[in-house]
Amino acid sequence: MSTTKQPMFPRLGSGVGLRPKHYAQVLGDPELATRSAWFEVISENFMIDGGKPLDVLFQVRETHPIVLHGVSLSIGSADPLNEKYLRALKALVERVKPAMVSDHLCWGSIDGAYAHDLLPLPYSEDEIPRIADRIKRVQDVLGRRFMIENVSSYLTYRHSTMPEWEFLAAVVEKADCGILLDINNIYVSSKNHRFDPKTYVDAIPVERVGQFHLAGHSTYPSYLLDTHDGPVIDPVWDLYKHAVRRFGDVSSLIEWDDKLPDFARLVEEAETAKKFAAAETRAAEQRAVAHATSGGAKPAFTTQQTQRYFWQFITAPTGAAGAKDADKIDTLFVGDELAAATRIDIYASMYFARLHDCLLEDYPALEKSVGHVHFHNLVTDFLLVHPSGNPSLRHLGAPLPAFLRTHKLLQTHPWAADLAALEWARVEAFDSANGTPLEISALASIAPDKWAGLSFDVHPSARVVRSEWRVAPTWKAVDDDEAEIPVPPHEPSAYRVWREEHTVFHVSMEPLEAECFEALLRGESFGAMCGIAANALGGDPEAAAAQVVALLRGWLDDKLLVGVRLPLPQRKPAAL
Repeated sequence: MSTTKQPMFPRLGSGVGLRPKHYAQVLGDPELATRSAWFEVISENFMIDGGKPLDVLFQVRETHPIVLHGVSLSIGSADPLNEKYLRALKALVERVKPAMVSDHLCWGSIDGAYAHDLLPLPYSEDEIPRIADRIKRVQDVLGRRFMIENVSSYLTYRHSTMPEWEFLAAVVEKADCGILLDINNIYVSSKNHRFDPKTYVDAIPVERVGQFHLAGHSTYPSYLLDTHDGPVIDPVWDLYKHAVRRFGDVSSLIEWDDKLPDFARLVEEAETAKKFAAAETRAAEQRAVAHATSGGAKPAFTTQQTQRYFWQFITAPTGAAGAKDADKIDTLFVGDELAAATRIDIYASMYFARLHDCLLEDYPALEKSVGHVHFHNLVTDFLLVHPSGNPSLRHLGAPLPAFLRTHKLLQTHPWAADLAALEWARVEAFDSANGTPLEISALASIAPDKWAGLSFDVHPSARVVRSEWRVAPTWKAVDDDEAEIPVPPHEPSAYRVWREEHTVFHVSMEPLEAECFEALLRGESFGAMCGIAANALGGDPEAAAAQVVALLRGWLDDKLLVGVRLPLPQRKPAAL
């Protein structure tokens, strides 16, 4: 085993991904949690103001090293680097203080639109300095060395001039960064492109590798698909052993993101990696490095043009073969017994499925209310008009309620946009910043003559949703598989949405509460709310004040008020 250079990254042992399904087990069973040496989290999922994900992350951070792994840096894009994203990543790094930070050697956005996929690059000499400079920029912003991960791929560009492993090695040397070597991705790509996976492993610079990824994949008749939905298979374990012989016992992660098992089963997989790594660390000296090279044609298009065509092909609802400019597919990509257009459609299917599932997670009541077919068609139409413009998928569904206002679905389901608005308000509330509830004792000491000018700080999660339809019963039925989905009555309604601790609530409000609560959110005073109540109650000021006090008590009980502000003292005019 090579020991000529000091490792660039800490060696943490075997870890697993920290996923919402396992939060309760990780926090509730410390003994089980200690069987994972560290936890990886997806960076974009924690670029939020507050709420349960961040609270859990910081609890786990007390007992385990955390590694940040990004999916939306799009380091190979022809677009400029997203500086807003880099600032958010830097802020997250400063909050979490992770042991390592990484993303992927790929692209996933063009012209500001995000595929939320890891799209492959052409492997050519002229791409190396461009991508290396972008990695250097990331490292400069973060103030630390960064790792880049090899991705699985399903097609080859005609203008690639070198094998992937040579390209990866050249990029990281020029950028002076690290490598997150995904063993499963190497295996998947080796079957899709018919190369020896050990050749890939043997060509990677030893001192650059700071982490391994291991995962399961799916087998199709003509290709393998990296799905992270099952255990690691024996050939991937064998390749992992080979990698450990070359690189040593670097930090190893089990990626299991879909069809997640019980946390204990996930930990068992990590312990298998630990066992194999320990055994291979004692193995004999590595074999000699060998790698092959391959030639390629001069690129027919610039990087930007190539990525724009790729985007056009994977987002075409007709499939790649029916897309505009489909005649350029064979100019750009290599086809063999699996046609180039068919290989592109692998990416197209993953693009739609990923974004469809994200919208389904945010809008389960809408999908159940309108039916799977209508929802599928809605998503297709929506994505053509509103491709993701944010590195994080958490923002994908924000324009959907407004989009629905003019969509043909309203002809048969006229309540759909209002139901979507309620669901999106709940999504926003879940990710909003935390707030410390105001105690009623803070109000008891305020003199009566000050009350008219009092205003209140409201929990950041609070919002009001106005609806022409009584949609709450439809939302309530979503978790009951046996329940018949009610058609909402055409009845103007107002809903108050907020989060208490980690749970999001919504309640229906009477007209007076809705009007006063909206005034509260605007920062209007107690006196202004009393005026609203007086107008509603026929001008009785005492009844109005009593009504607003009762509303305040209810809002305090629901932990909606987080601060109180006294009116500023009136300044006397200066003497002339």
